[in-house]
This record gives sequence, structure tokens and C-alpha cells, in this order.
Amino acid sequence: PSLACSQPTAPVPPAAGAADSRTPLIAFLGIGWLATLVITSGSFLRSRRKLLIADQRLRRLAGGVSEGVLIHDRETLRDANQNLADMFGYEVEEILGQPVAQLSAPESREDLGNSLQSDDGLPFEITALRRDGSRFPIEMVPRLIRYNGSTVRVASVRDVPRRLTTEDALRTSE
Repeated sequence: PSLACSQPTAPVPPAAGAADSRTPLIAFLGIGWLATLVITSGSFLRSRRKLLIADQRLRRLAGGVSEGVLIHDRETLRDANQNLADMFGYEVEEILGQPVAQLSAPESREDLGNSLQSDDGLPFEITALRRDGSRFPIEMVPRLIRYNGSTVRVASVRDVPRRLTTEDALRTSE
């Protein structure tokens, strides 16, 4: 038979129920990719959910104390509770992203910087500066914590005159 006379034929699609030899590979790659996407998305969503739960838990804890609480990354205020904002005469949103030093009197800024960098967790006192410019003594206790995936510093802040007034009232009532 002469090959010159043969006509080219179009590819014949597989009959119903017959498998194309490429189908298992395509299906495998498609399912693998889809499974990877689902697993990755699920892991991401679980991680995000854990972060949201931790953030809500931290906010409830910070809101349930009588002290001011601030979270900073050595220089910048990243988060704060309402008590801290009230103590200084601000709304929380106004102080977020601001330098922590903004909350201290100029003569206390060096002491504040040194103490906030320390990892010893010892309380220290400085002169704080309210929004209206008035000064008042505060006690701060800094600590390192994990927050939103990074290590930051948290500090509890006590208004010293308020604390002394409360202590005097307790002594008087005894």
C-alpha cells in the first residue's frame, strides 16, 4: 500500500467511559493543586482565627483592669486600653501609632526610653504628660510578650496620685 494516498485523520475523541491517557495526570494535578489550596486556606484561616481570638482575649483582659495598658515596639504605641487613653486625656485611636515618648514629660523621656528597653520587668516612675499639658507621676511595669506574631513590649501604667488616694481610702476604712 502506498503511503502517499493515505488521508490524514482527525484525532478521535475517546468513547464515552473510555479514559484519555492524560486524564489521570490532569486529574491528579488538578486535585493536588485544589487540595493544596484548601489545606493552605484552611491553615491560614485557622491561624487568622487564632490571632483574632488572642486579640479579643487580650482586649478583654486589658479592659478588665483598672490600670492603663499599652503595647509598643520600643518606640511606637501599637495598642492601648481605654483606661490609658482616659488617664492621658486622649481617645485610643488618637494615640495609636504615636511615639511612646509623647506620653512623658520632656525631662522623663530618657528615663522612659531606658526603662522601656529593659527586660527586667521592674516598676519605674516617671512624670507623665496629659494632652492638656498637665503633669502627673505614673508607675510603669514593662514586660515582653508575643502579640500578633511578633515580640513586643506591654506596660501596665498606674496613675500614682490615684493609687495613693485609693490606698489611703482603704487604710481609712479598716
